[in-house]
Amino acid sequence: MPTLYLFVTDTLADWEPGHVIAELRSGRYLKDPSSRYDVVLCGSTLHRITTMGGIPLVPEVLVEDIRPRERDVLVLPGADTWLETEKEPVMETVRDLLENGTVVAAICGATLALA
Repeated sequence: MPTLYLFVTDTLADWEPGHVIAELRSGRYLKDPSSRYDVVLCGSTLHRITTMGGIPLVPEVLVEDIRPRERDVLVLPGADTWLETEKEPVMETVRDLLENGTVVAAICGATLALA
């Protein structure tokens, strides 16, 4: 089963990745519903974060430890922290993943960091 890695960080806009997670996890609208995705939370640390909506989440893996396989996806949702210098190491990892052919989806504020 391919993996959707959801990057979680403080102030994550928790509503933004909802549709893509629900549809890839459930497989409802995939051409082949059996090819649904597993969802794994990743972060720059393994410490609990709090989303914009106040939901506590704990990353399961560090973003730099992702070893993507074919069809894996990294989703970078919006947050208020994307332009802070603390995200520079994350973006270096993202650049490496992109160079190696991993699909990376960015939403809202994450598009600025990706650009």
